[in-house]
Amino acid sequence: LGLYERALQMLAAAPSNLSTDWFQIQLLLDCKRPLEALDALVQIELKYAADPETTFGAAYYRSIALHTIGQQSQAIELLKSIVQI
Repeated sequence: LGLYERALQMLAAAPSNLSTDWFQIQLLLDCKRPLEALDALVQIELKYAADPETTFGAAYYRSIALHTIGQQSQAIELLKSIVQI
């Protein structure tokens, strides 16, 4: 396993909180697992709906995942929406 995969395994044993949840997204993207990252983003948005930064963070990471799977135009539009807010 690569280091990112190993870090994901270790993170699974850690208590879930805002920091570890965002770190999981970053690791999933680093492991080239954008579809799993997109699924995890939905859970983060639900779990931390009261945190206004969650919307921006989720949009940013979603744009990276979309770009990774070849959805460049959607990724760009998502980033444009962040800038316009």
